[in-house]
Amino acid sequence: MSDFLKWLEEHIVQIVIGIAIILILVGAVGGAVADSKVWNDGYCTCGGKWQYMDSVTRMSGDKERMNTYTTYIYKCDKCGKMHEFNSVR
Repeated sequence: MSDFLKWLEEHIVQIVIGIAIILILVGAVGGAVADSKVWNDGYCTCGGKWQYMDSVTRMSGDKERMNTYTTYIYKCDKCGKMHEFNSVR
């Protein structure tokens, strides 16, 4: 067991980075799948059509590492429900 603990101690950084990368990838794929379900070929659950309204650009991070990302707002022409998508549809 001592050899395992020594190996774990030597490789803990790589293990943590690997887990973080996997979680980021799962989150990105999950967001894309959720957008596809809501998009529903351009139709809201009420049967109305999604209409493009606006885009919003947000910034996150600190002064040294500022990230920007844009979401696109669509509104149902029948019920008025609004949704932000991660890409232009």
